[in-house]
Amino acid sequence: MEAAVEVRRTAWLAASGHASLDAVIDGLSDVFPYDEILLSRWNPDTQEHVNVISSTAASTADFIQFEQHRDPLVARMRRTRQSLWLSKLTAEQRRVSTTVQKVITPLGFAEGTTQCLYSTEGHYVGVLNIGTRSPASTLGPARHALTLLFDVLASTLTTHTPELCTPTGRTRGWEATIADDTNFCTVSAYESTSCADTAAAFPLAQITRDAVRTRRLPTTLIVPFQAQCIEVHLRRSPVGIHASCQVVDFDGPLSLRELQVLAELARGHTNQVIAQILTISPRTVATHIEHTLTKLGVPNRAAAAAYGARLGLDLAPPPVVAPIPNPVNPSNRIAELSH
Repeated sequence: MEAAVEVRRTAWLAASGHASLDAVIDGLSDVFPYDEILLSRWNPDTQEHVNVISSTAASTADFIQFEQHRDPLVARMRRTRQSLWLSKLTAEQRRVSTTVQKVITPLGFAEGTTQCLYSTEGHYVGVLNIGTRSPASTLGPARHALTLLFDVLASTLTTHTPELCTPTGRTRGWEATIADDTNFCTVSAYESTSCADTAAAFPLAQITRDAVRTRRLPTTLIVPFQAQCIEVHLRRSPVGIHASCQVVDFDGPLSLRELQVLAELARGHTNQVIAQILTISPRTVATHIEHTLTKLGVPNRAAAAAYGARLGLDLAPPPVVAPIPNPVNPSNRIAELSH
């Protein structure tokens, strides 16, 4: 029970942006000794899940993300808000459940649950899938402790964080595939020819390799590049890593310069080093950091750096410093601070 209390504390910190989801999931292993775990957020726009944390194989993660919501048993659990443990499933429930057929049986789980998660307003926000090969008879206290955490796990999926960028409203994106363990990147489709030059210059293969080393897939990154910003969604495919790239606009709380400073913070650089990279004074760097902390609502530079790393800013290529244009709409964008 002590471990469950600690996980609750960490989860509330994560919900406010002061701790990482990885810390929450690591703590869960002390509450329920799982072999595999996935925490997935529901996307009402696409009517699919987005895997936030995954410790399982890509094929299993893809099933959870794209297919599990169509499982008849899971759909019923979502409607009734019923909690079901694997050891309590009837033969008929096992027969109709595609999760049992495609995940539980092949992986040899003895106990676990697919737990639908809801916001405090009652909205479905995601699902926790957790499984273990340990005998169910040894897990009674662990099951009870885990049920105490469903509400705070839901809170980590409903956290509101400031949007740094928004879609441009124009078709400025492309699809690409990066072959495993190579620098080879194949662009498969452009939404328009206007993004062809950006796609050619964007170091997607390097960013993808770095992301695979430091993150679980699928993942979405925000990458400042050439005075614009690229949103990159990465997922595994049978032939490598599939990347969906989209140019996005700066309509969030941060200016482009502040976003560049945040990227260098996420890389762990000091103010002096950031000043050298961006060719501005250390005092200006400090001012940008102060503004960033206020706009993001985080308490210190470490929290800001962690926030930037979660977005993927640490993977951005070193900036080519150039004058930053004034925003088109001053009411929505922050004017460039003078050097």
